[in-house]
Amino acid sequence: MIENEAIKAMKTRFSCRAFDRNRPVEKEKIETIIDAAKYAASGHNQQGWYFTIITSDEGKELLLKAAGTEPTEGFKKMMPDKKWPFPSDFFGAPVIIMISGRTDVPWPLAGPYLAAGNIMNAASSLGLSATWMTLYSLDLFRDEEAKSVRSKLIPDDYELRATLFLGYPEKEPGARPPRKENVERWI
Repeated sequence: MIENEAIKAMKTRFSCRAFDRNRPVEKEKIETIIDAAKYAASGHNQQGWYFTIITSDEGKELLLKAAGTEPTEGFKKMMPDKKWPFPSDFFGAPVIIMISGRTDVPWPLAGPYLAAGNIMNAASSLGLSATWMTLYSLDLFRDEEAKSVRSKLIPDDYELRATLFLGYPEKEPGARPPRKENVERWI
């Protein structure tokens, strides 16, 4: 198979659950990653995404408020022993990127999701790791206090599609699990 730097970044990407809390991410790297996200495909090239980059304690507090005070039913069932919101320290990630999308564009989910993929691969190519955190993507803005911070995090006419934690991994991952076989069909 052909290997190059882009393929290598994709193959070495992993979802980090422990970031180096003492190592901030350089602003130039964050800007480069966001720029790469803007080159993702989108329905009719509408580019209907919006990126909220959180690096401050104030921004992280807003995100915690957005999670609300009560866990979702799904969270209670899946993780009954975990504290809400999980993880409230964001695995130590120094950067959080929220990706929102307009709902009035063709295929409104595709652009933000593909931008998230570009972010994860760009991060890997720069020696960083990114983790897509579903809880902070789908379960926000449910109660009144959580709704009160929504406009401070994302524009009113957008819907949150993905939240990624970003930073330098605390340690390099071990061997990657093998990829599943028999998941393709050539016709």
